[in-house]
Amino acid sequence: MVKRLLLVIFSLLFLSACSPTQDVIIGGEPTRTLPPTWTPEPALEVSETVPPASPTTTSTSTVTPELDLTLAAHRQEVAEATLGAFPTRLAGEPGKIAYEASEVLESSAIFVMNPDGSDQTLLVSGDNGVIVGSPAWSPDGKFLAYTCNNHLCVVNFDGSGYRQVTESTSNRYFPNWLPDGNLIAFGKINKEIVFNVHTLDVASGSEELVLPGAYAASWSPDGTHIAFLKLNDDLQNEMYVRSIQGGNDVKIWDFEVETFAWSSDGEYLLLSAKEEKSTLEHEIYVIHPDGSGVVKLTENDWDDIYPVWSPDSTQIAFSSKQFGNYDIFVMNVNGSNVQQLTTSVLDETAPSWQPDQE
Repeated sequence: MVKRLLLVIFSLLFLSACSPTQDVIIGGEPTRTLPPTWTPEPALEVSETVPPASPTTTSTSTVTPELDLTLAAHRQEVAEATLGAFPTRLAGEPGKIAYEASEVLESSAIFVMNPDGSDQTLLVSGDNGVIVGSPAWSPDGKFLAYTCNNHLCVVNFDGSGYRQVTESTSNRYFPNWLPDGNLIAFGKINKEIVFNVHTLDVASGSEELVLPGAYAASWSPDGTHIAFLKLNDDLQNEMYVRSIQGGNDVKIWDFEVETFAWSSDGEYLLLSAKEEKSTLEHEIYVIHPDGSGVVKLTENDWDDIYPVWSPDSTQIAFSSKQFGNYDIFVMNVNGSNVQQLTTSVLDETAPSWQPDQE
């Protein structure tokens, strides 16, 4: 997400080199404390000094020299998929994992698969120069929001019913549904290179500025708190949590948070972040919304990014660069039993786990 925004920033700087920038400060000093009601589950009580189990692949397939290393070839490879190629959801059916597959931002598509990596199916095709990405399931699992060039788009869970839900050409990114399923929060950059978070009413298309100066945001499942990122003077992502009832923001991470996600009960946040400014790789952490109880889940020499919870918060899907390009993996919430789900030559990132069908 950061790499994409840097490309956007450079292009906007070229267009508005003489335009003054604006510094917007959110909240006050992080003095608010939340009630000490969060107690870690036993599965999260793991040693921070012991690295998790080494990833093991679930597929032994290899790339042959004759394989066309393009997104078009991968589309052909996954069962010559057509849009919406999986059946109507049944009662008790587990949610799919949606993810982005891309070729260095030259072409992209959104696929879905089962939680074990099977039935990889093309859902949204980014043909004709359209860059799609950042898939986000609605709270009821019926719709998928995603970025499509500078816009936000929505499709039904089976790939039907495509619609572009924004009109202006401002750069939008990192969509997240609010708990009521009627609004989508997203980041937006204006021509003065000022970051803001807006909400979009999906039905009417109206947008509202809700977090001036913020870079990305996500509401807790009960709607009482907002986790958000903003850039400091060193262009590092700081992470805060705000109560919608007011009070000061709580800073829970100082720099370089890549992405984050709430657990289903709202008691934990997953982070992909750097521990130190000099660190090259992002690792995955779990933390309480008040900034306490930090547990490091990965300890690797490669990037681990885009962590998201399973619907019951017992597993974590994420993207890892262990084998040279980004692939989708899953692991237990304590960092154990890491399994690789995708093995293509594309960069597969931004997993989003669909809620189970009740």
